[in-house]
Amino acid sequence: MDAKIPIIRFKEISSGIHFDMCFNSMISYHNSLLLGEYCSIDNRCIDLALLVKWWAISKDLNNAAEKTFSSFCLVNMVIHFLQSLNPPILPTFFFFKTNVPKLILTLFL
Repeated sequence: MDAKIPIIRFKEISSGIHFDMCFNSMISYHNSLLLGEYCSIDNRCIDLALLVKWWAISKDLNNAAEKTFSSFCLVNMVIHFLQSLNPPILPTFFFFKTNVPKLILTLFL
């Protein structure tokens, strides 16, 4: 398969977790920052994402090169699930867009 963006695949030795690093893609960089922000809000997001990724690997569903789910896709599904609960565990992007400026102003006034 020919990649549109150069990707290097790694495996963290102590945990055995695989990850990819891509270069020359600012969109990928910003997507990673956004996922990191969501996961930093509540540790359950990271825990559930790792559980879902483990499940997907065990079912051979975590290999985008073979037309299955990418890790990015799985984490986005976890985030969406946690946003959809009542009450939500994670805020939506719309919440950040409309409320963060107000919150910052109240801190400094």
